[in-house]
Amino acid sequence: MAGTTVCPDCAAPIAPSGSFKPWCPECGWGLELEERPGPAGLVGDTYARLGEKLGAGLFETLKASPPEALRPKLTAGKLAALALALPVHLSTIALFALGAWCIYVDWFNWFLAGLGAFLMIAAYALAPRLGSAPPHTLARSDAPETYKLVDEVASRLGTPTIDLIAVDPQINASFSRFGLKRTSVLTLGAPLWLSFDGAQKTALVAHELAHQVNGDLARSYWVGGAAATLAHWYDFLTQPYEEGGTIFELVTHYGCLALSVPVRLYLSTLLHLFWRGSQTAEYLADHLGSRVSGTAAFISSDERLAVILGNDDRLFRAIRDFYRQPENIIPAFVQSFDNVPENEMERVRQQNEREKLALDATHPPTHYRSELLRSFPAPAQVARTSEQNAAMNAEFAPLNKAMGLELVRQVLPDL
Repeated sequence: MAGTTVCPDCAAPIAPSGSFKPWCPECGWGLELEERPGPAGLVGDTYARLGEKLGAGLFETLKASPPEALRPKLTAGKLAALALALPVHLSTIALFALGAWCIYVDWFNWFLAGLGAFLMIAAYALAPRLGSAPPHTLARSDAPETYKLVDEVASRLGTPTIDLIAVDPQINASFSRFGLKRTSVLTLGAPLWLSFDGAQKTALVAHELAHQVNGDLARSYWVGGAAATLAHWYDFLTQPYEEGGTIFELVTHYGCLALSVPVRLYLSTLLHLFWRGSQTAEYLADHLGSRVSGTAAFISSDERLAVILGNDDRLFRAIRDFYRQPENIIPAFVQSFDNVPENEMERVRQQNEREKLALDATHPPTHYRSELLRSFPAPAQVARTSEQNAAMNAEFAPLNKAMGLELVRQVLPDL
């Protein structure tokens, strides 16, 4: 297939694609239309359906509006979502309190003590998580150039800088908080970070840090945590039934399924209420980030990400080829994107325009995001030279082996 020069469907000439997938601009042969799923489970599925149903309408509305329309505002939907989250958190507290009461009311009643312990454990299991420290982090002394970029971007955005930079072996990036102190952490997937140039790194950091000020309820502990709790409840109530169980188990199974219906309805209602605000918040994170990195760099980072995700099987190939030399896995993956032909960039653009969801269920499609950014162009406020980019890459190099070993364990666990 690599030597194909004529489209097998329409006989039009095909430009050389090197090691990338051949395709035909005339008839679309070679475009692989697929939806990239977001979070697994009910939340991700519901988000995906909302994206398909409402995404285009939201994009057209925002495109015809001034940038001020992206700013977070308190809407009736947000107020309703905030209100709906309250009973969820109260029910978790009540479940824990009831369990504690069962134990306290009669210390020597083993039935009540067992029931109380069960209720308290269930409340803990169903409660939203505070999170824990990530396994792979970079101290400021180990990555001064990377922290310098993050600090400068935070200053331009007018947001607090982050407490920690974490490194992940996946093709991703995220901003989150963990623990009672709500320590802020910027997680950078090494395969993605090392594939970006300095301007694209700036855009990536700017987008993630902008989540601190874009008013996204989905990322808040109050509303996002309530949605997570409802998802836990739904998963608990919809456990599969094993054939050959007792009558009691059968009745319990269908009783739990019946209880899961209102839980699903409640969660779906909550997601509907804050979906529009959450998607607008993603566009706002793009807008704020592009004010720092510059519009061209931001669009370039989105397109680079789309190319990498569209060829993410190369990570598996690198794992397969270098599983005995794990320190070479991520460098081999990054090197495979050193020379991306314009033909491949155009293929990914065309593919994204045809796909319903280009990144995942929680994000607007890439082509919507890029088109909206082009409506509000801005120059770069923060820039990085190729030498500074090389210095940041060097700061990640000591973790190549650890990241490679983790990828091998995830993909080839039997080795």
